[in-house]
Amino acid sequence: MSNSTGIESTRAELKASGDNVFVSWWEKSDGKDQPMMRISHDGGQTFGEAIMLTANSTSAS
Repeated sequence: MSNSTGIESTRAELKASGDNVFVSWWEKSDGKDQPMMRISHDGGQTFGEAIMLTANSTSAS
């Protein structure tokens, strides 16, 4: 999912709706987990750049 060296990709999920395909996964770099996503609008023929979904963690009180 990621072409970056030294980064571990885990927990991949794939969802599709019509021609839209969504791939999400977690990347671990420097001990930090980051949720990532790539989107295709042509049935998976091509995908856009990887998007970091959030860099913040929150906790409920």
